[in-house]
Amino acid sequence: MECTTPGGWGQEYEEGSLGATYLGLKDQRAKRGIRYALAPLLMVMTLAKLCGEDKPKAIAEWVSLRSDMLKALCSKVVGANLFPC
Repeated sequence: MECTTPGGWGQEYEEGSLGATYLGLKDQRAKRGIRYALAPLLMVMTLAKLCGEDKPKAIAEWVSLRSDMLKALCSKVVGANLFPC
């Protein structure tokens, strides 16, 4: 399929994909409250939710326990260290 959206993380996403959808969202956080880009943050939260974590503390713990694996995966896919944590 040739329809792609510029990824912004050094990658392109297929139109209609989750990554493209997250990139299209407007970040409504206050500038001083932004520590990580919105799209990677939402992607990691989605992974945690798919694994059954529902509460913010549980999501944070899930990500923390898998941070090395997620960082390695992100650097392979994206080519940069933009992992939120």
